[in-house]
Amino acid sequence: MEKSNMGSLSKRNEDPRELTKVGPEAPPSWLTEYQDDLSIKDLSGHRVLPRLKIVQAMSSQDLKDQFGEGSIIITPGKGLVCRNKEGFQFVPVFFFSEYVKWADRRDKISLMIMEKTFDPTSKLAAKCANPKYRIESYGNGFEARYAEHLNFAGFVYGEHPLSGAPAVLCFARGEYATGQAYISSIHLRRISSKVAPLWSGVWEMHPGFRERGDRRWWGIDFNNPSVPFIQEGEAAFFREQHVQLKKEFEDHRLMVDHSDVDEETVDSDSAEL
Repeated sequence: MEKSNMGSLSKRNEDPRELTKVGPEAPPSWLTEYQDDLSIKDLSGHRVLPRLKIVQAMSSQDLKDQFGEGSIIITPGKGLVCRNKEGFQFVPVFFFSEYVKWADRRDKISLMIMEKTFDPTSKLAAKCANPKYRIESYGNGFEARYAEHLNFAGFVYGEHPLSGAPAVLCFARGEYATGQAYISSIHLRRISSKVAPLWSGVWEMHPGFRERGDRRWWGIDFNNPSVPFIQEGEAAFFREQHVQLKKEFEDHRLMVDHSDVDEETVDSDSAEL
């Protein structure tokens, strides 16, 4: 979506078709002849959502040198969203949980994500939900951890270079309580006496430093902006994105990118336990 159209307080979008994704300039006119081409159809079964990632003390030195500890980036691609004393606006359009079995961060052989599922009725989900089973010993004295990830798929919004970029905002482990508080705050957004649609709300997000005992890490905090809702001309677009993502999730065609997950074994690992 173009920065000048999405979330601007000085002008309104009367036509949702004017909203465009962040990316190259408009295609040349000759391509309109091929607008019904089906070559993109095969990609429909492989929707992988990028994530909002916060640079931690344990992240790679390259990331810390490039962005600074506490900065929020979109991964993959590593586009800067904000520095650690800044913030950005975000519009969530679809919520879903993911259940993950994490390897011990001392284990240099196993994959960091040992198992994951979106199925809330699975044995994995049951272990994530029960504090008695969230830690499980395995070979060589290692301990696996089970965690529910609260995922909000949405878009960077407002006057921002990445406005319109899709991303997943995830709350898990030490950030799980923040995710629960975010869900409660979403339910307080009302239209008369009814809860406002998820996809209609604008939120201010910014890095927040955490310290619990000897554990220290960065999380993502949320606040109400001065204008807490999208513009009228954007409603059709955001609602359609909700419908599309919900359908892809129900059809098991939705995934979250975890390609650089090795860098995310932070001190919040068991802070919620």
